[in-house]
Amino acid sequence: VKVVLISGITTLFQSYEKQMFEDLLRAINGIKTILSKTRPLIVLTAPLNEYSLYRPNGGKILSHFGSVLALINEDERYTEYVLVQHPFLPENRLLKWKPRAPKKNLAKSMKNMTLDCWFS
Repeated sequence: VKVVLISGITTLFQSYEKQMFEDLLRAINGIKTILSKTRPLIVLTAPLNEYSLYRPNGGKILSHFGSVLALINEDERYTEYVLVQHPFLPENRLLKWKPRAPKKNLAKSMKNMTLDCWFS
């Protein structure tokens, strides 16, 4: 096993009861067992906690399990990547702008027309 990807780990446990956190701890312990045997790259995704700007659902269990926390925000005009927690790098933010459709129709511009367009 080289890579383990678990998308939305906290959505597997919907309720916010004690049993949910115990099940989440069991899942994290299973992942730690895989880590001790094969040392793969593990990527966990989880939705944001409704009361936090950057912490995932699952509380300290998830935020302390990973050594790197990254936040990805999709916006209409850009995608924002925020490095929230890293063992030796400071917090960082990167904006990747999405290409926009031009306001004018450049294919119909008078500057781009040739004489063939006028006579055909």
